[in-house]
Amino acid sequence: MTATTVAAADPVQPLRTDVACFAGRTRRGPLASPVRVTDWAAYTAVFGGLDAALDLPYAVRGYFANGGTALWVLRTEPAGPTAAAAAWPAGAPSPFAPAAGCRIEAASPGGWADGTRVTVRHRPAGAAGQPQVLVRVDSPGESPESFGWLRAAELPAAVSALSRLVRLVPDGLASVSPAATAHAGTHAVTLAGGTPLPGGLGDSGTLADAYADAVRAMAQLPEPALLALPDLDRCGVGEQHREELADLLVEGCAQALDRLALLDPPRTPGTDADPVAATRRATDWMEALRQRHDTAGLQACAVHWPPLRVPDPLATVPPALRTVPASGHVAGTAARLDRERGAFATPANASLEDVVDLAHVLRAEQETAVYASGANLLRCPPGRGPLVWGGRTAVPPARAGGVGDGWFIAHRRLLHRLVRAARAVAEPLLFEPDTPGLRLLLVQGLTEVLLGLFEAGALAGERPAEAFRVRCDEGLNPPDLVALGQLVCQVEVAPAAPMEFIAVRLLMGGRDRLEVVEA
Repeated sequence: MTATTVAAADPVQPLRTDVACFAGRTRRGPLASPVRVTDWAAYTAVFGGLDAALDLPYAVRGYFANGGTALWVLRTEPAGPTAAAAAWPAGAPSPFAPAAGCRIEAASPGGWADGTRVTVRHRPAGAAGQPQVLVRVDSPGESPESFGWLRAAELPAAVSALSRLVRLVPDGLASVSPAATAHAGTHAVTLAGGTPLPGGLGDSGTLADAYADAVRAMAQLPEPALLALPDLDRCGVGEQHREELADLLVEGCAQALDRLALLDPPRTPGTDADPVAATRRATDWMEALRQRHDTAGLQACAVHWPPLRVPDPLATVPPALRTVPASGHVAGTAARLDRERGAFATPANASLEDVVDLAHVLRAEQETAVYASGANLLRCPPGRGPLVWGGRTAVPPARAGGVGDGWFIAHRRLLHRLVRAARAVAEPLLFEPDTPGLRLLLVQGLTEVLLGLFEAGALAGERPAEAFRVRCDEGLNPPDLVALGQLVCQVEVAPAAPMEFIAVRLLMGGRDRLEVVEA
């Protein structure tokens, strides 16, 4: 997969922990290629706007409304989608004449461009006495585009550089004679043949394969630290594939050790109006999630529930609201608090913007059941509006041994920040020989990072010595290990209360690579 940066306000920064990545179905846009966008306008320019059949655009809108500033998006579709297309209108001067004709194709695959009308106007003599052409593109659900008046040969480059909707490509021999364009004229064609339509189910297995590829790509991108699949209930992969993809995302985050999966319990049609049934289904799903994953996996994910009710400009009947998963809005809130307070701040007791209400009004016993299941409760107290009410990972308290041992999102995200900083310090030293000077550089670099966290209040203790330790001594590096070309450096930190001690070990060497593990 290739990565594209779009409208980026700043360069890609792997040390950031306030950047998210969502994968799913969008209205349009490049397939299987991660695209970085920095606001809602940039997203809509690449992927289109809201679509009644899709949840991902609503999650993206919620992410930016809640303070997110950078987001990677991976569009997924079943294998083999085609782009809507049409032949250049007969009688209009070809942009590729005299060598070839022209074909008009949608800028990205899918049925979104079916019905797009392309109007071509031409006149034999323009401002400089040259023949000129104007092209107008009217696509359902999109703002119209217009290009001209230009010489026909200038159209392909102009459309490629500026159009969000179509491309002009050479196609066979030119069939328009100069005599046919001697007089001004207007011609129109309609694009067709794009598949699949947004929200179309297609082959669930093929779509699940595309999602699995996207999840693996998300885990490999260096910048995102908050990962989500907000549209698993609507995308059409089916219930079994849905759980397999959620598990794949959790496993990828656990292996990377520097990112958090935000999961959404499944929604079942018919239970939205019944909070008791919906609560039971959510808590049963949480129990099943905990059964499928070990502690390392559960430390790498967090669940927020219930779903949200958000404004829907596409709704045709009052109250013009839509029920959406919470992960997109929660990711935006976590990103905002990360920038304001640091990765070590708990993303809880924080308001949710662009949210009118929660999908379920829960009684006290239902809230207790959700809390006990390990999901983070979303609440709507009188006078405050919807809030994130909980900052825990999915680790059960019994497995964590009480408070600590991976129970808090803040502590896991502090670890993510440490892992990224450790990699940034150690990777430039990877091919250096093992000498006292190398060990000193490694310890000094990591100590500088940890001092910054201590001064920011992320670590416990009154003095740095009480807050962290960095070891790279003979005890960790016996002669037999050094003989193998390996170097071990261990970092131990005490996060601010509630207390939990975290140890990270850097292993350099082996196959000329750096490995960071949680000790």
